[in-house]
Amino acid sequence: MHELRNFSDDEQRLLPADDYAFPQKQSHATTRPLLAIQGPGRRYWFRSLVLILCPLIIVGYFVVICYWLNREGGDSAVNFGRHGGRWVFYSWFFIGVIGLDLSRYGLLGAEAAMLERTRWEVPNLVALLQHSNNTWSSPSGWGRFFARLFLRKRRDTHRLWIILASLSIVFFVALPISGLAIEQADGYTYTSGRPTVVGRKWENFHARDKNHYYPNAKIAWEAGAPPQVPGFGVLYTQKGLDREEYDGLAKVPNTLPLNESMPEVFLAPQAENPVADKAWGLIASYRCEIIDNVDDFVLLNPKVTPDAWKDWGSHRDSEAGYSEVTQRGRGIFDYFEAAGNILAYGQVAFGQKWTAYNGSEVDYYKPDDLDNGDLLEYALWQYRIPPSYKEIEDFSDDLDPTIEGFDGNPIVKASNGSWVPNTTFFGTLSKTQNNMSDTTNLFGDHGPFNTSIAGYNITHFAAPIGVQCRTMSTLGYAMLDPWDSTFSSFEPMSDPLFNFNITVSRAPTLGAMAATTLHRGRYSKIFSSLNHPAAIIQSNSHAYDGYIKPMDLKRTVMRAYAMDLLQLMYDGKYGFEGGWEHPNLTATEESKVLTLGEFPILVPILMVMFGYWALGCLLLGIFYGFRRRQNETMDGYAYFRLSTDLADDVKPLVGALMNNKPDEIDGLWNVPGSIKHAVIV
Repeated sequence: MHELRNFSDDEQRLLPADDYAFPQKQSHATTRPLLAIQGPGRRYWFRSLVLILCPLIIVGYFVVICYWLNREGGDSAVNFGRHGGRWVFYSWFFIGVIGLDLSRYGLLGAEAAMLERTRWEVPNLVALLQHSNNTWSSPSGWGRFFARLFLRKRRDTHRLWIILASLSIVFFVALPISGLAIEQADGYTYTSGRPTVVGRKWENFHARDKNHYYPNAKIAWEAGAPPQVPGFGVLYTQKGLDREEYDGLAKVPNTLPLNESMPEVFLAPQAENPVADKAWGLIASYRCEIIDNVDDFVLLNPKVTPDAWKDWGSHRDSEAGYSEVTQRGRGIFDYFEAAGNILAYGQVAFGQKWTAYNGSEVDYYKPDDLDNGDLLEYALWQYRIPPSYKEIEDFSDDLDPTIEGFDGNPIVKASNGSWVPNTTFFGTLSKTQNNMSDTTNLFGDHGPFNTSIAGYNITHFAAPIGVQCRTMSTLGYAMLDPWDSTFSSFEPMSDPLFNFNITVSRAPTLGAMAATTLHRGRYSKIFSSLNHPAAIIQSNSHAYDGYIKPMDLKRTVMRAYAMDLLQLMYDGKYGFEGGWEHPNLTATEESKVLTLGEFPILVPILMVMFGYWALGCLLLGIFYGFRRRQNETMDGYAYFRLSTDLADDVKPLVGALMNNKPDEIDGLWNVPGSIKHAVIV
C-alpha cells in the first residue's frame, strides 16, 4: 500500500481504494440485456423513395431517347432528328452516373432492412462481413466473387449479396454499352422558314418545249449520267418499305434504280436540305424484267392480235403528248445499226393508256397492279462481223437468258450467198405495225434495212434478248416526312395548268421519253449509256469486245426511264439558279442529332437490362424499403453495435483475426451472422 498523503476531501473521493485495483470485470453475453432490447425501429422514407423513383426515371428517359428523339424506322441516310440531340446525349450519361450512385444509396437501405428479416439473414459472420463496405456494388467485390467461383472456393456470399450485386452489375455494364446503341451525328432539324426548291409545280408542269426535253433525256442517257435526284435528293417511298434493300436509297442524294425494279416513289420539289409537309409532285412505279420466252411479250409477240393493244388506243390530237416515235399512244418501232464489229437489229414497242397527264390517268393509277400499266418492250438481235483489222480475242458472246420462240430471223442468207432482210419476218411485223399505228404503208416488208446487206460477212448469229417494263404514274399532293423519307396521304391532282397559246402540247406521261430515247439512241449508244469501257480503236475504226448482255439491256432501259422521270419533274437540272420558295413546305437546317449507333440491335438488349435493374430496385423498395429497421444502412456504427453481441464468440479468435482474412478463419464460419434483434411491437 502507498503511504497516505494529505488530500482534500474531494480529491480523496476521486482516488481508488487501491492504486493497483482494476474495475471489476463485467461478464459478456451473446444476447443483449433485457434493458437493451431494441425498440420498433424507424422507417426511412426518403431513401426508399429514391430507390423506387430513380430507376424508373432513368429507364423512362432511355425509352424517350430511343423511341421519341430517334423515331423507329428512320432513314439512316438522312439522320433527321429533334433539336437538342447533343445535350440529350451528354445528359444521358450524366444522369446515368448519378443514377448509379442514387440506386446504390437506396439499395443500402433495403439491404439493412432485409438483413434484419429471417428470410434474408445470412448463415454466418463471414457472409455478413461481405456486406461491409458494400462489396456488392463495386468491381473489386464482383471480381472477388467470380474468382472464388472459378477457383471453386467455399462461397462466402449469400443470396442477398448476389441479388444486390446482380442489380449493380447490370446497370454498371449497360450504361457504357448504351454508347454503342445511341450516338450523336450530323443531321437535320426543323426550322421556321420556307425552303428554296427546284422542280416543276402544278402551274408550270406543261410549260415546256418538247424540242428540248426529248433531246435532253436522250443526251443524258447516252452519257451514262447517274440517275441522281437534284438538291438534297430524296425519293420519298411508302411507309413500311425497307429502303436499305435498294442501292439507290441507301445514301443521299438518292438515285433511281438501275438493277432492281422501282418501288412506288413520290418525286417532290427538292431543296438543299430535307423538307417536310405538303407538296405537289409526280408519283410513279415501274418494273422491268428480262424476257426468256416470246409468249411473255405482249406487243412484240408475233401472234399479237388487235385485242392485245386495245387498251392502248388512239388518242385525240389535242393531247399531243406522244413520244416522238409515234403520234398515237402505241406502236412498234425498229432500227438497224452497224457498230464496229457488231450488227444490231432492235425493236421497241410502246403502249400508253394515256399520253398526257390530263386527269384521266388518275383512275388507272393502281401501283399494286402494274401488269395493267403502260408498257415498253425491247427485243435485240446481235450479229458478229469481222473487224476492219485485227480480230478481237476473247470476244464475249455468252448471252443468258435469251428469248425462245421467235419464228425466223430478221436476217437470212439469200441463194447467192448474200445477207438480206427476211421478208417473211418483216411482212408479218409490218402488218402489225401499220394496224397498230392506224397508218397504211408506214412500214414495209424490208423493215429498217436496205434491199440487201450484201456488204457484211456475218460470222455469228446471237439469239435475241429482251426486256419488258410496266409503269404507272400520275400527279398529286402528298405529305412528306423527313424522319424516314416517306410520303403519305396522297391526293391525286392531275391535269396541270395548260395554256395552248403558250405551250402547244402537254408533257407526255412517263415512258414516252424513254421509248424515244431507246429507239433513237440505237445500238452503239447502249455501250456509252452503261459506262462500258471505250470501244477498241483499230486505226480509223473501232470494235467491241462482246455483245450487250440481257442484264445490260435491262439496265439501259431502266436508265432511260430514270432520265425520263428526271426530265419530267426537274428538267434534268441540278442547280438552284431557277429555284423558287415553296409556300407549303417546312425547311430544315444542319444540326447535331441523336441517332442509332453502330449496334442498334443493342437497344432491345439494353431495355431488358435496364428493365431488370429498375424492376429489382422497385420491388426491393416497395417490399422492404418502408419497413421499420434498427439500422438505416449497414455502416460502421451498425457493425460496432453488432460487435457488442459477438464479443464472447470472437474473443478466442483474436490471434487469428490479426493475421488472416475472415474467410480463412474457420471459427468465423461457425459464428451466427444474424442481426435480427428483439423488437417491441
